[in-house]
Amino acid sequence: TNVYVIDDGGRVILVDCGSGLEDSNRDLLAGFEAISAARGRPLALADVSLILITHGHMDHFGGLPFVRRHTAAPIGVHRLDVRVLSNFTGGYHESDPVDIRARLFFQLFHPVLWHSNLQTALGDGIQTIIEFGGGIGKASEPEGKRPNLEGMIKKTLRAAELEAVYLPAINRQTSGTTAGVVRGDS
Repeated sequence: TNVYVIDDGGRVILVDCGSGLEDSNRDLLAGFEAISAARGRPLALADVSLILITHGHMDHFGGLPFVRRHTAAPIGVHRLDVRVLSNFTGGYHESDPVDIRARLFFQLFHPVLWHSNLQTALGDGIQTIIEFGGGIGKASEPEGKRPNLEGMIKKTLRAAELEAVYLPAINRQTSGTTAGVVRGDS
């Protein structure tokens, strides 16, 4: 899972928190150290003023308890995912990392039924779909990845005989193109 930090000069926004597994928490701290080094001034979890959770999958919100030890920033989450986060106890984790990974692997093949939510949204008149983050491909960097859901979304649109604009925002190139379309650039 990708985690994003947005610093607009007035606030620092953390988008997703990782899984909460030890290596995920370590990577999150390393990411903040890398940002600090790149910009020549410190940035830490304590500086986060808002946390946004994109959706209620463990690998996106599981790190909240770790992050909350560093900041009391408010959390933004879609109303349909509030129950998932508010009922999360962390108690279902196995203690063995191999068992944890097995459970996460299981979740990959038993996902939330987002497809029906997509159909409902399209039926309700949604006309623009933006896929944020993630991406698929063997590359470790976002620039080498391609959109994850593009094929499934376009197939759903064709099957429902609906039209909508699909825009990926998973790396600099696709995010720049998507931002231009949203702004109305030609």
